[in-house]
Amino acid sequence: MFHWIYDLPTECFFGATASTFGPRQSLELDRMELSLNDQPQNVNTRLSTRNRTPTRCGSSLRMAFDRAMCLLLVFLACAEVSAAEQITMRFRPTPTVETNIIRLRDLVEIVTGNVPSLEKLGDLPLGPAPREGVSQTWYTSDIFQHLELRGVHPNSIRWSGEQSTSLIRADSNQAATAQLAPANLDQRSIDIAHSNASAAIKDYLNLRSGNRTSWRIELKVPDQFAKMLQSRRNIASIGGGQEPWTGQQTFTLHVKSQGKLVPVELVAMIDLPPMVVVAAGPLRRDQLITSEMLKYAPLPNNADARNYFTDIQQVVGQHLRRSASTNQALTEEVVGAPIVIQRNDLVEVESVAGAIVVRTSAKCLSTGAVGDVVDIELPNRKKVMATIVGPGQVRLAAVSQTASNR
Repeated sequence: MFHWIYDLPTECFFGATASTFGPRQSLELDRMELSLNDQPQNVNTRLSTRNRTPTRCGSSLRMAFDRAMCLLLVFLACAEVSAAEQITMRFRPTPTVETNIIRLRDLVEIVTGNVPSLEKLGDLPLGPAPREGVSQTWYTSDIFQHLELRGVHPNSIRWSGEQSTSLIRADSNQAATAQLAPANLDQRSIDIAHSNASAAIKDYLNLRSGNRTSWRIELKVPDQFAKMLQSRRNIASIGGGQEPWTGQQTFTLHVKSQGKLVPVELVAMIDLPPMVVVAAGPLRRDQLITSEMLKYAPLPNNADARNYFTDIQQVVGQHLRRSASTNQALTEEVVGAPIVIQRNDLVEVESVAGAIVVRTSAKCLSTGAVGDVVDIELPNRKKVMATIVGPGQVRLAAVSQTASNR
């Protein structure tokens, strides 16, 4: 495939750029002689259509070397040009057109690569636009056909994403009027518009991601579009966003207004809710918790993650202070330390006063774990409060008679 390059003269390459290379079928290297009588800087080089053999062995070696170098330079230059022209294209997420003519940039965007010739093709007319509010389907084969007619070979383009898309004709006059016209709405109307837009985006994310979860969506609906979003049924379609669907995302809602579709672009911050520990099934009070009884689930809406357990190992080995239902998020009010003393158990009571420790027995009147304060009944039927320090052990601080009389 490079036979025509081998016959190119040396001066056709040195000082030339990659864009100057092209097939030259009739060029042959005639002769490159260095006369012994001439000065070193005088080189006699000329082109001819005749095939002549060099008269000196040194000239033949020099010709062979020059031809090999030329072949290498051309190969590298062609590879560089090929890499520079390789680009990646895809359909826009929600293509719309506001004029009567569909152009290439209305449908397609360049993902990677930078070819000025293709950038200029953004104004390439592809065909008439559909009527206002009517969609039109386009395929990758349609795009490649139009580009090939303009001299862009499909092999120089790598396609990414969907193989087809639907383009919608929007009412440019109404959209411009909506963007300029102020809307005097109360806070309740703005909240309704925000709720409808968030609900539509949530359903769209569930559909595109394949997961139904409690997406956390933060967005602000411009006042000029709030009136159009007072009803969820006004949202005809929604598009935009990209994987992994979190972070800052841009969505385009096509909203019905006065019998026409108006594109509304919204920028939203999308985040997944934190996962918290919930009961995998019904749990009863005083039950010892194992890992099989627990699972992870998204944090409930409008809940503070600081009030819930986020690691199963934090809960394993604890006891249930209250019964829990399936999928109920566990909190410190429901889960506590293991119960070490049951109601009516006989316990050992330690009374500490400085370095003196007095031990006796008593009956515990309530259930508790280590650190809990419970009521106990002494042998003389007197009831006092003590702190559980271990299984079957409680401790109370002894006070002086003077202090107790105060």
